[in-house]
Amino acid sequence: MHINEQTPGLLKEKLDNLFENCIIWVASDDNVVGSITGDYTDEMMHASRCIFAVASHRKLSKEVILSQLTQNSLNRENISIEITIPFEMEEMRVGEEYILPAFLRTNRIRKGFLTQSFRY
Repeated sequence: MHINEQTPGLLKEKLDNLFENCIIWVASDDNVVGSITGDYTDEMMHASRCIFAVASHRKLSKEVILSQLTQNSLNRENISIEITIPFEMEEMRVGEEYILPAFLRTNRIRKGFLTQSFRY
């Protein structure tokens, strides 16, 4: 949601009237995590151009929101890529786009199905 002429305090006040729980934070254009980590100085808070909010009737956790906004480094020893081609390809043409189903797996859990296109 993009809201012009809004401050974090006013946004929190409005969301508190509609939701039981809300978390508001500010960030610079190049760092969506911003002040949610709690290590922003007053100067950084005032210099931030973006206001973000998550509101819910359920309990919210800054740690869960932070984990959704960031990606931890992948451990190369625990990950593999499996690419399955469900049809027989006799030739591939340079400059054409191909879409292949791929599975991303770790040693512990199957992370999900990805469809990745690439240009050969």
